[in-house]
This record gives sequence, C-alpha cells and structure tokens, in this order.
Amino acid sequence: MATKSANPWVALLKTNMRRDPQAGYVTLATVENSRPRARTVLFSGLVEDGDKVGVAIKTSRLSRKVQNADNEFVEIVWWFEGTSTQFRFGGPIDYENHPEQRARL
Repeated sequence: MATKSANPWVALLKTNMRRDPQAGYVTLATVENSRPRARTVLFSGLVEDGDKVGVAIKTSRLSRKVQNADNEFVEIVWWFEGTSTQFRFGGPIDYENHPEQRARL
C-alpha cells in the first residue's frame, strides 16, 4: 500500500505518470550569466521526505553547466501529452553522484 503524501498535488502527478508513462522527459530552466537557459533532461524518480518532494533527473555533462547557474534555484516544467496536463516545480537544486547520497531535498 502506498503512503499518502503531505502534498495533495503528488497524487495527481502520480496519476498522470501512470496514465502517460512515455512522458519521461522534463524541461529544466536556470539563469546563467543573467540569461535564461532551458534544457530537456530525463526524469528518474520522485523523492519524498515528509512534506518535501524532490524530482530526480539524470544528467551527465549537464551537471557542470547547471552548476554554473547564477543561483541554486531552478524550475522544472513537465508536460504530459496523454493527459494534456502540465506541472511546474520550482526550488533549489541539489547535486548528488549516487541516489543514496540524498542529504536534503
């Protein structure tokens, strides 16, 4: 049995993920050198810790570019074509080399 999230939108997001499993890419936006930058990255999972929810993405060379952003805040836009639904998440980004290193969200 799945645990209930403290965030009501998480259930809606998970429903869209089940209905549109092909929607595995998200758009990550940052500000670099005072200019907006957006790139498409691969979604790899949700990280829930109490009332905090993180969106895990897979990167490679992107990490270095994102780490050069003007600040730690990013926005993620996730479009589900199958349900015609869009989600937007904003907040600080954390970098980790391995999933077990999740120190904070």
